[in-house]
Amino acid sequence: MVVTLFAWQVALKGVADRTRIEFDRQADHTISLFKHQLERYADVLRSSAGFIIGSDEVRLDEWRKYTQQIALGEQYPAIGGLAVTHRVKWSAVGKFLERQRLTRPDFTLRPAMDPDSMEARQFVMPVTLIAPERLEQRMSGFDFAFEARRLDAVERTIKTGTVQISAPIRPDGNDAYGFVLVAPIFNTLRPASESLRQSSFIGAVAAAVVTKNLVNGVLDSDLRQVAISMSDSTEVVYSELDAENSTIDKEPVLSASYVVPLYGREWRFEVHSTAAFSLAQADMTPTLVLVGGLVFNAMLMLFLFHTSLTNQHLDNFGKDISHKYKLQSKALEERNDQLESFSNMASHDLKGPLRAIGFLSECMEEDLDKYQPDIALPPEFLGYLERIKGQVVLGQGLIKGILQYSEIDACSGEHTTNEVNVLELLHSLRVMLTVDEAQLQLSGEFPTFDTYETQLTQVFMNLISNGFKYHHGQGIAVVTVGVEDSPLANYYRFSVADNGPGISPAYHEKIFEPFSTLQPKDHSMSSGVGLAIVRKLVVLHGGRIEVTSDADQGACFSFDWPSSVVGKDDTGDPMNLPEAA
Repeated sequence: MVVTLFAWQVALKGVADRTRIEFDRQADHTISLFKHQLERYADVLRSSAGFIIGSDEVRLDEWRKYTQQIALGEQYPAIGGLAVTHRVKWSAVGKFLERQRLTRPDFTLRPAMDPDSMEARQFVMPVTLIAPERLEQRMSGFDFAFEARRLDAVERTIKTGTVQISAPIRPDGNDAYGFVLVAPIFNTLRPASESLRQSSFIGAVAAAVVTKNLVNGVLDSDLRQVAISMSDSTEVVYSELDAENSTIDKEPVLSASYVVPLYGREWRFEVHSTAAFSLAQADMTPTLVLVGGLVFNAMLMLFLFHTSLTNQHLDNFGKDISHKYKLQSKALEERNDQLESFSNMASHDLKGPLRAIGFLSECMEEDLDKYQPDIALPPEFLGYLERIKGQVVLGQGLIKGILQYSEIDACSGEHTTNEVNVLELLHSLRVMLTVDEAQLQLSGEFPTFDTYETQLTQVFMNLISNGFKYHHGQGIAVVTVGVEDSPLANYYRFSVADNGPGISPAYHEKIFEPFSTLQPKDHSMSSGVGLAIVRKLVVLHGGRIEVTSDADQGACFSFDWPSSVVGKDDTGDPMNLPEAA
């Protein structure tokens, strides 16, 4: 009997815990959706501010066209009005009105203010542009900073340089509460200090938002099992907890209160479970456990024992996985620290001595010319100096190659994509390499597609430049670039062939190893990492690279490159042309 009662209590607690977890999940999800929706509305203010800044002076027809393009009414139904205001000093109000009346003769400042109150404020912020169009006659010229709550939002947006919201405001003729979103407009790009923001502030983009419409646009009550109430200080801006709401549970199973910072204000979210939540979370398990325990007490004891072992095993398994994850994370952090330390050492500790050696060799050569001008130096001595300078250049190339090779993994997730016309890219490389059109021949229909432009450019640059660099005769070197369908799905196969000395099959794998060259280091200025970087970039994107060649018969490198990018980043990035390694 004791065991039965204990199991019953455990079942009750389990139901309560699961109910609390589900309630917290729904509450967090609801608040997150609201914040995400509010961020969408803040984004449209930022883009509108950018539109204003990008034009010398936006005309009324241009503003109407812009708001139509962003589908203001359809995409942002909670916005009652989207307005552009300009800060005008009191002393400049007359000239401002004259300029506005050139296109709108009836434009005037509203509400009218006496000079004493205006001088105390020093500036006004009349609405010059507003959408939708039906509000133009009523709101044009309205002093946005006339009301204290709007003025407070303006002052905060100047102080922070970010989007801010006002205290709750009830729009005229509307029973629902709302607020105003305000984004600053500066005549300086990203002013860093508050004093600079004060001096460069020229106006703002403001949106009157009805909270009820904002909630309805993202938080469908039919898809939720929690009801919410939102308040700013003591003012309720939206509530589903009134008695008329039929979905409200008069005695909610669970409730919670959350304080959420929102664009310069703090809102309190009161979240209550609804009748639908209570129904969904209803669980007969405790009752079944109690009844079953009375009848099958012995079986219940065995079940509890088995459950206890299982829970312990899962807990130990979870702890083991967590421990392994922490060890892997720590190892990864240590590896990144070592890579960063190595990069710093290579950039400073290694390059410095090499530059000093090169400088000293030049000084020796100059001093010998200065103090022994009539004595012919032995050729082997001059050869030694040239070899020293050559080895300095080679050492610097090796250091640069090490850094390029080691940075590929660290930066693999940071590259952005662009639309690349491969034909134009190859023409650009030909110009950079200063070779004739006859020396760089193209074969096939080259595509235009979205890809990692910088990385693809680096692959082509290394392969093409190698075809000219290692040719026995620069004037007769010819490199042919081709394209065809790849045996891999959603890939192109590109080829780069030359008529150079070729590569023995015995070295077809060795040439892709870091710092491998087919020429002695003393006779080569190559760092030996170019092909290693090429293979690493190709493999990074799921492709393959291979070489077909025999000695004295030229070489052909073929590689696969993805024709589409998964998880594309649309930010774009100007091409930063790399040097061939």
